[in-house]
Amino acid sequence: MNNIMLRNKPKDWQVTKLGQLLEQRNEKVNDEDYPPLSVTSNGIVPQMEHVAKSNDRENRKRAAIGDFVINTRSDRRGASGLSDYDGSVSLISLVLRPRAGHRRFLHYLLKSIAFQEEFYRYGHGIVADLWTTGYSELKNIPVALPDDPVQNQIAEFLDHRCARIDLLIEKKRQLIALLKQKEHIAIDGSLTSSTGKGRQVLETGLPWIPKIPAHWKMRRAKYLFRNVARPPLNDDKIKTAFRDGQVTLRENRRTEGYTFAVKEVGYQHIQKGDLVIHTMDAFAGAIGVSDSDGKSTGEYAVCEAVSDSVNNYYYAQVLRCMAERNYIYVLCPSVRERAPRFRFSKFAPVRLPVPPRPEQDEIAEFLKGSRELRDKTYTSLSLLKQYRASLITEAVTGQMDIRQGVVNEITAKGLDRIVKALVP
Repeated sequence: MNNIMLRNKPKDWQVTKLGQLLEQRNEKVNDEDYPPLSVTSNGIVPQMEHVAKSNDRENRKRAAIGDFVINTRSDRRGASGLSDYDGSVSLISLVLRPRAGHRRFLHYLLKSIAFQEEFYRYGHGIVADLWTTGYSELKNIPVALPDDPVQNQIAEFLDHRCARIDLLIEKKRQLIALLKQKEHIAIDGSLTSSTGKGRQVLETGLPWIPKIPAHWKMRRAKYLFRNVARPPLNDDKIKTAFRDGQVTLRENRRTEGYTFAVKEVGYQHIQKGDLVIHTMDAFAGAIGVSDSDGKSTGEYAVCEAVSDSVNNYYYAQVLRCMAERNYIYVLCPSVRERAPRFRFSKFAPVRLPVPPRPEQDEIAEFLKGSRELRDKTYTSLSLLKQYRASLITEAVTGQMDIRQGVVNEITAKGLDRIVKALVP
C-alpha cells in the first residue's frame, strides 16, 4: 500500500503503527450521566442543536478529556479532534486513548489530510457512501514520528500558526454573519415595504406573509416553476446548496469532510440560473440559484421558471424567507424530527407572491451586492482553511522541518501574503 504519510518522511523519523500510540476506549454510557458531544470538522464540542438526535440515549460511547475522537463515517471525513470535555458520543465515533507520543502532535497528525486519506483507504464497506474504518483497521496504519522534543516543537509551532489562522477565519465568519443579518432585513423589507400605512393591500391568508401590495398577485408554485430532472454531463462537477443560500461547486467552498462516490448513481444536471432546493436542508435555508453548471444527487429539487415573468433570484429569497419563518416545515413531512424533507409535489400547490417582473428584478438587484461580497468572503474562508490543512500536513509528515529557524519566517511571510490577498 502506498502510504502517503511515509512518502517523504525524514530519515531520522521512526515508523510505528497507530496501535502502539492509541488504544480504543469502548465504554458504553448514557447521555444523562455523560453529556452528549458532537464530533465536527472543528473538533469536539457540546452537542449542537441542529444535528439529528438518536432516541437511543442509553447506547453511547464515553469520551473523556484528552481522548481523540473520530467520526468514522466516510461522508464526515475530517470530523475529529482532541476532546476538552468528559461526555458521550454516538456509536459511529471512534474514541482513542493516547498510550505514547506527544498528545498535541498526535492531534495534528490525526487532523492532517494525509491521515484522513489513509484512514479512508484502510476502511471497508459496500459502497463509498457506506464506508467506515474501525479500530481494527486504524491500529495497523503506519505513521512516522520524530523524537519527543521535535514532536513538541512541531506541536507548539502549529498551535501558534493555527491560532493566528483561526483568528482570521473567525473574523471572516463574523463578517458573513453580519452580511446574512443585513440580507434577512432587506428580504423582509422587500416583502413588506410596499404595505405601509395608506397603501392598498391584499390579504393573503398566509401566516408567513399576511399582506402584500394590492397590485401584486398570488399564484401557486406549479404555475411559476417546473421540476426538472436532466441527465448529468460527462464533465459536470458536484454542486452543493449551502444553508446561507449559495449554490456553487463543492470545491469552491469545502472539500474536506466529503467522500466522492466510486460509482455515481442518481445524479442530475444543474444549469446556471436554476432554482435549487436541498430537499433535506430546505428548512434551514439551503435554497438558492446555481452560479454555474454542474450536477447533484437526487436529494436536490431542481426548478426552472415557466416563463420570463419569473426571476429565480427573487424567489430564492422568498423561499428562504419562508424557511426563516418556519413555513417550510409545513411542506416537509418526515419521520425524522430534525430533518424534514422537501418535496416539489408538496410545494406545487403553495401560493406565492408575484410582483411585476420589474419589481422582482429591483429586489433581486438590491440584494446582489451583499450576496457577491458574501460569496467572496466564503471563497477567502475556504482558502484559509486549505492553507491551514496544508500547513498541518506538511509539518506532521516531515515535509517542513521546523527546526530550521528560517521556516518560521518563510511561513509567516506566506501567511501574510495570503491574508493580504484574501481581505475583501
